Amino acid sequence: MDKGAVTGAVFLDLSKAFDTVNYSILFSKLSKAGFTDATITWFKSYLYQRIQVTRVDNATSSAKYVSVGVPQGSVLGPLLFILYVNDLPSCIKKCKVTMYADDTVLYFSSSTLSGKFEC
Repeated sequence: MDKGAVTGAVFLDLSKAFDTVNYSILFSKLSKAGFTDATITWFKSYLYQRIQVTRVDNATSSAKYVSVGVPQGSVLGPLLFILYVNDLPSCIKKCKVTMYADDTVLYFSSSTLSGKFEC
């Protein structure tokens, strides 16, 4: 904008982003990032067989296995989520991408308003 360009931005805040991490995709990305098989096996033991229960007032749900997502409030949850989404900028060709945890900004600058906006 300092150079007279028009800039458009889309701000994305993924709802429940940590709860949407697919384990198969995550483990594939960890492998491509150079994590050893032993390390990936350790992460599998950390993520698989987790159980959650919900309690409201005096009512408690039955225990259910968690099949997706990384634990929030843990040290590893944010790290695993970042490893899961860190290749997003390489998939976007015509926009600039800024990411911080589960917040993402896509922005594009042009010297004119004509034409179409494409990421």
